[in-house]
Amino acid sequence: MPVSLTREEAYAFLRSRPSKLVITTIGANGYPHSVPTDYIVIEEDIYVVGRAKAQRVKNVGRNPHVSAVVDSGNTRQTFKGLLIQGDAAIINDAQTVLGILQEVARHGAPLKMSSPRKLGQGSSTSE
Repeated sequence: MPVSLTREEAYAFLRSRPSKLVITTIGANGYPHSVPTDYIVIEEDIYVVGRAKAQRVKNVGRNPHVSAVVDSGNTRQTFKGLLIQGDAAIINDAQTVLGILQEVARHGAPLKMSSPRKLGQGSSTSE
């Protein structure tokens, strides 16, 4: 049975980096496009990376509505999942990208050196 998390609980779960984030964007054909990716949380923003030619980046450029799922556990008793919905933004400003990548390096997060995208503020639930 789904349980709603408080904002603090949701961010604590995300910051614990339980697994990769699966981001879903909307393709040019109107169908969902879901891919796993690394992520990092800085303050209350969630960042993922992607090359300009990546399909998910092209999709966000056309339609910023995204959803993402992060989960942990491998049995019914230990499973925890977080659904995030909101608007994403593509960040191309070199100074902003550098600041984000410095934060990634400071936290030892496994993001690759590329242009980050920010997932927007949205609703979250846990199952």
